[in-house]
Amino acid sequence: MEEGGKEWNEVADAVRGLALKLQMHYEQTASQSGEELKGAIDALGNAVESAFDGLRAVVADPAVKQDVRDVAARLRETLSNGLRRSR
Repeated sequence: MEEGGKEWNEVADAVRGLALKLQMHYEQTASQSGEELKGAIDALGNAVESAFDGLRAVVADPAVKQDVRDVAARLRETLSNGLRRSR
């Protein structure tokens, strides 16, 4: 697996871990009418997982990778120039 894919997997794992902690906290404090909220939390978790799946596919595209590199270089240059002018 490419390094970028590994990093996205680590971010997705961290989000899943956070979701689990939130769910555990919710279950400890939820009332009987909490089924609607539980459904919303489950839907949010599914949406986040879907979003990360989509991001993994996008970053695998070589053209997107190059665009990200180009944008990062331009951002770095712009920030550097701005900091240089502010001195």
